[in-house]
Amino acid sequence: PATRNRKFAVTLNLNTGEYEGGDLRFPEYGPELFRPEKGAAVVFSCSLLHEVMPVTRGHRFVALTFLTAPPQR
Repeated sequence: PATRNRKFAVTLNLNTGEYEGGDLRFPEYGPELFRPEKGAAVVFSCSLLHEVMPVTRGHRFVALTFLTAPPQR
């Protein structure tokens, strides 16, 4: 799918069980890791370099969507 119109990503934590790993990281901004509580979300610009760390135990469930804008002329 086309990605150029994506402006922001929204990742919503759906987990009810425990898991290890799976934290969100923005390497350009340091070593901090982000893990929202169940029902909470992280919203970030799609222009940011990011990664999800490997899940090492259990399962990670999230809903991911993108906020888009029409192309500028």
